[in-house]
Amino acid sequence: MKNKITLEKIQQAIGILKEKDIDMWITFVRESSIMTDPVMEIIIGRNSTWESAFIICKDGDTTAIVGEMEKENFEGKSGFKNVTGYVKSFSPPLLDYLKKKNPKNIAINYSQNSVLADGLAHGFYTKILDYLKGSGFENKFISAEEIISALKGRKSPTEISIMTEAVNKTLEIFNQVTGFIKPGKKLLLLLILY
Repeated sequence: MKNKITLEKIQQAIGILKEKDIDMWITFVRESSIMTDPVMEIIIGRNSTWESAFIICKDGDTTAIVGEMEKENFEGKSGFKNVTGYVKSFSPPLLDYLKKKNPKNIAINYSQNSVLADGLAHGFYTKILDYLKGSGFENKFISAEEIISALKGRKSPTEISIMTEAVNKTLEIFNQVTGFIKPGKKLLLLLILY
């Protein structure tokens, strides 16, 4: 179920990128079990230890750049079609990918206004800038806040199904309870009966 929602959310993200005319969204993470980015669970569904980039493009391409030792954790087990591993440095595969795609803008996981879109640590951000120094791509960064806000606000078909089921169960409980609630009955008695 969780993986199905992740796949649906990635498709929603592609649609949002098209809507907002943003070529690429990159979620940069490292040691995410210690410092989890708020979107990890929504679009990735698992943690990453090595420096990693989870990339969703307006053209529908989805690519994860992860450490070689973690590559198997993401191949076929995440919503990312392409998984690239690296051994020594995160920089070469990231630069190669950016050169291949040549995006006009790159939304990344920082925000001055929303904690839900501000998962990129400042130290890692400066390291990424160093990796990209002189490439021109470092000047194309924008906040991913409006992508993440839209993605969190819109529900996927599976999320709607889960919510509908929860509402129906709640209404069922209310209907059962209203059948025996009477003025003067004590709440404790209701709790014991239920």
